Amino acid sequence: MKLRNVAYTLAFVMAAPAAFAQKVLPFSIDLGPKVGVNFSKIQGGKWDDSYKTNLLGGVFAGIQGKRLGVAAEVLFSQSRYTVGSDFYSIYHEYYEDVSDSLKKGSFRVSYLNVPVLAQVKLLPMVWLQVGPQFSSIVSVKDADALLQDASDIFKSGDVSGVVGLDIKLPFGLRVNGRYVLGFSNVNNTTVADTWKHRSIQIAVGYSFL
Repeated sequence: MKLRNVAYTLAFVMAAPAAFAQKVLPFSIDLGPKVGVNFSKIQGGKWDDSYKTNLLGGVFAGIQGKRLGVAAEVLFSQSRYTVGSDFYSIYHEYYEDVSDSLKKGSFRVSYLNVPVLAQVKLLPMVWLQVGPQFSSIVSVKDADALLQDASDIFKSGDVSGVVGLDIKLPFGLRVNGRYVLGFSNVNNTTVADTWKHRSIQIAVGYSFL
């Protein structure tokens, strides 16, 4: 089953009983949308090592007891990656035109992300979140038409680790920041080189429950 199908199923399963559970169970429930910014890069190889600003959005659901909880999200995010000036020296076989050998190209990669996070209460409104994130590529846009097929150079999915803070404000408002550390090598080329995602995310959300 594709990751996106799993994500949709997870969101439905967690949302369906939420309103009922909130009334009868001895813990609180969060459920709602979130939007934010995603500062991302690929570390390794001949990529530009600076973070680029992109967007993210989706839904979250969580269950919290007095001090512990769990949360899951289904997020659509974008990352923009820029090749360094010497990218051609190693990956020339993937270029569309040799005349682009000195050209810096950018790729906008869209992901479907499913983080599953344990939550630990640190302060009355502040919760530590930590856990894995499973990602699947939805699309790859080669804005500069640099490569023959940009989607071929990235693996279709990867696994990351997430650590961050979630601030649960009054009236259902949620603010969170997190660091996403890619564990998987996403390089799908024939070159023996390691590429790993790095992201810093800041988002706001609203819980209906």
